[in-house]
Amino acid sequence: MVRDICKLWLKMADIQSSHLVPKAMYKYAIDPKTGKPNTVIINQKGTFPVVKQVTGDLLCWDCEQRIRKRGEDWMMRHIWNGKTNRFPLLDTLNVAVPVRPFGDALLYSATACGIDADQLAYFALSVLWRGATREWRTGQDSVYRITLGAYEEPIRQFLAGQAKFPQDVSVTVTVCTDIYSRLFYLPTPAKFPRHITATAFEFVALGVRFLIVTDKAAPKVICCVRSPERAILKRDCSSKAIASVAHLPIGRK
Repeated sequence: MVRDICKLWLKMADIQSSHLVPKAMYKYAIDPKTGKPNTVIINQKGTFPVVKQVTGDLLCWDCEQRIRKRGEDWMMRHIWNGKTNRFPLLDTLNVAVPVRPFGDALLYSATACGIDADQLAYFALSVLWRGATREWRTGQDSVYRITLGAYEEPIRQFLAGQAKFPQDVSVTVTVCTDIYSRLFYLPTPAKFPRHITATAFEFVALGVRFLIVTDKAAPKVICCVRSPERAILKRDCSSKAIASVAHLPIGRK
């Protein structure tokens, strides 16, 4: 433990050894055959496994607990649990009535389904923000960091409880029906068709795919916070998951 400025609170405090990937969630992302983690980094050079829990000096104790209580604890109770078919988020949607089709997905109302969309959004932005605050050593010769530019500070203020959900940001939540998405990969810039210039990031957290757009063109219609229905999608994400991590071991259904 060191005495330094807490990155979230922006005040001097005793700094904890914080996890880039939430510690409690990390233990679920394990391949049962090898005992090694199914956590990966995807970048311009390819897809690489993260073979250890990634930590760094970042937050004070109070901010660690804030992030845990506002998003991580809820996520741990609702994601795929890494060992069985139990996947509460997917189970909830499977017995709910969708609002309407949305492309190749079904769109549901999180509110109508009893799903806490605020916890989903907070969790997504907390993972994204952590990835931008510093360089994280993910291997002997590799580091990880993303760039949020002007959006880093508004997201920090939201996470710290100093501001409302940031303007020009949207969080799209997709609950994946396929087993290939039941791993954790770190936020990476999303790829759009050439005519779409919006800045976005995506990551997967044990069956839940997040797309976070940080741009004036951020779509409200499928944002789990800004849309009228508090939208949440359900679809088979296997084609994208397989293309990203085809050479990695995955957990069995």
